[in-house]
Amino acid sequence: MTPAPPPRRTRALLIAWYCLSIGSVGAIHPMLSLLLTRRGATESAAALVLALFPLGLLLSGPAWGWASDQGGRPKRTLFIAISVVAVGALLLLLPGAWWMLVPGLSLMASSRGASVALGDVHTLRLLGGGEEGSARYGGVRVWGSVTFVAAVQGASLLAAANPQSLLYVHAAMILALVGVTAALPEYQPTDDERTTESSSLWDVVRHPALGPLLFLSVLHVGGISTYDNLFSAHAAGKGVPDGLIGTAIALGVSAEIGVLALSPWLLRRFPGRALLTTAVLTSIPRWLVTGLATSALPLVAVQVLHGASFGLWWVGGVAFVARVAPPHLRGSAQGAFLASGFGLGALVSLLTASVAIPVVGTSGVFLGLAAASTLAALVLPWALRRS
Repeated sequence: MTPAPPPRRTRALLIAWYCLSIGSVGAIHPMLSLLLTRRGATESAAALVLALFPLGLLLSGPAWGWASDQGGRPKRTLFIAISVVAVGALLLLLPGAWWMLVPGLSLMASSRGASVALGDVHTLRLLGGGEEGSARYGGVRVWGSVTFVAAVQGASLLAAANPQSLLYVHAAMILALVGVTAALPEYQPTDDERTTESSSLWDVVRHPALGPLLFLSVLHVGGISTYDNLFSAHAAGKGVPDGLIGTAIALGVSAEIGVLALSPWLLRRFPGRALLTTAVLTSIPRWLVTGLATSALPLVAVQVLHGASFGLWWVGGVAFVARVAPPHLRGSAQGAFLASGFGLGALVSLLTASVAIPVVGTSGVFLGLAAASTLAALVLPWALRRS
């Protein structure tokens, strides 16, 4: 029997949650390096500070997921995580040198990424759980991507006038997010989910389907993280005008929005593992063209594949974890899924790129990402065989 759709108020609250959660990232993160350097940080110092986010996600993502699984009240854990982010956002408003931003950014890094995973788990449950909840998820999550694009555009305009104002906009969005989180309905677990079984990160890693997925996530999402950080500099080095660089990024996010909007249709016709496979395979030509292109047109046009390489990966991965994870591991599994890619994968990929760029340049780095995606494609049959 297909679970009934959630009440309209619940769906509206979930949409608002993603608009504020994902939109607040767009309101500040693309400009963080500018804010740090404007306050006196060197480029190296700014890079180290920004590394707090993948490191914080790697260390705290599984821990927050474990707390959600053990506490029996996932909304309460989500609210605490968002409240920690809010404290960090308020600390960013303190004036002073660049290092005054570090405490607030550290608090945000310890909870922000994990709160997205917790929000995904809570959203899937409120949307009906199982395959139907996964199919409805994309129609809610897509509004976060739409808001992200709008927030990035607004942030670029505000940064030109007064970069400090971004911190106030960001703090206002996070405080509103705290209120929306408090208003979300509590999830009532089913009899199957009321379990006394304990969970740990090791239980997720050794799971026959989840463990291989985490390894695959490190390979695949590490490349996406490197793209996020290096594409602008790479394209500028190829002589692409700033306006076209923005067009390339907007093209990729627009494709992502399209995939998320179509996700209910996709997930009703294809299993999550099929979407994961497509995401990995489309990354190979994307990185090859990005690394080899010597003119703007192919370099910009190929970024439309972001819709597949990230959008399908995210939708398919969330659905895959929701289907194969036992009830007592769902929070831990979603947290580990996020942390493996955007935590460990991002750190390994960015550290490797920092060593490789002086030797092979950014073009060589993107060709290396193509090799990593090829390895991920070879790993796919093993990684998904027990799904």
